[in-house]
Amino acid sequence: MPRLTLQLICDDVRIENNGKLIIIGLYVDVIVVSGFPASVVLTFLQFYQVEELSRFVVNLRLSGPRGDISEPVLMNFEPTSPGAVIGLAKIPMHVESPGEYRITLTDSDGRILHNPDGTPYKSFAILQAATGIAR
Repeated sequence: MPRLTLQLICDDVRIENNGKLIIIGLYVDVIVVSGFPASVVLTFLQFYQVEELSRFVVNLRLSGPRGDISEPVLMNFEPTSPGAVIGLAKIPMHVESPGEYRITLTDSDGRILHNPDGTPYKSFAILQAATGIAR
């Protein structure tokens, strides 16, 4: 299975004609919304390192304090050369409450994928802004 080397969460990703990526609205660990419930659309940008030119599948699922909040997103990859392979998933979310939200990645056999050090993949918090307008 190819190795996930980087995962970013942002508002959007655009690809220029020359192949450069424009990352818009990059989130680190916290997403702030003006109130709950909230509707947000997040883009998950993933970089995989591949050595073999074989097809692979990754399922991305989001869960929150009250369970799953999105349908699993199936991403199919067919690398044409060794090196970095980029995956993009844009996921609309309806968020009922603040808390920690987790990204779960599974392979085509349903096995949960982990970082090379054995830790799970990224989680992030969604919180309400104290004052003013956010997001």
